[in-house]
Amino acid sequence: MWHRKFDREGALIEGCGGRVFIDRAFSNDSWVETVCVKCGKRWLLDAMKDAFARKLVKIERSFVNAK
Repeated sequence: MWHRKFDREGALIEGCGGRVFIDRAFSNDSWVETVCVKCGKRWLLDAMKDAFARKLVKIERSFVNAK
């Protein structure tokens, strides 16, 4: 993921353009914490309420369980 947000015309309106990763130290099945490595901004997403957070948990589980 990238730390950026665009308006309807495609112009960048927010974000530094840095890479965003899941912080495994502070994440569990109900919470996902993400961090931008360029600016250091963090987001705490509730996986019980947010569909995007549930998708991240699913992707993270499949990555951890892959051999």
